[in-house]
Amino acid sequence: MQRANSKANGLIKDPDLLARFLAFADIGNGVALLERTDGTIWFTESHDDEIHQIDLTLPEFIQTMIENAE
Repeated sequence: MQRANSKANGLIKDPDLLARFLAFADIGNGVALLERTDGTIWFTESHDDEIHQIDLTLPEFIQTMIENAE
């Protein structure tokens, strides 16, 4: 997982969303986002203008990313 702040700024154009989320991982063609208020994890992809919530905890997400790393 790579630092994703600059990539998120390119993918997310809405300043309110950028203020709401912390981009914490480059996931290939998108970024993983942490909701600043409740800690839920979301993601966005370069071909998609929407963000999507996932139901993994942060440790589960990290473990999944490690297991699926190329």
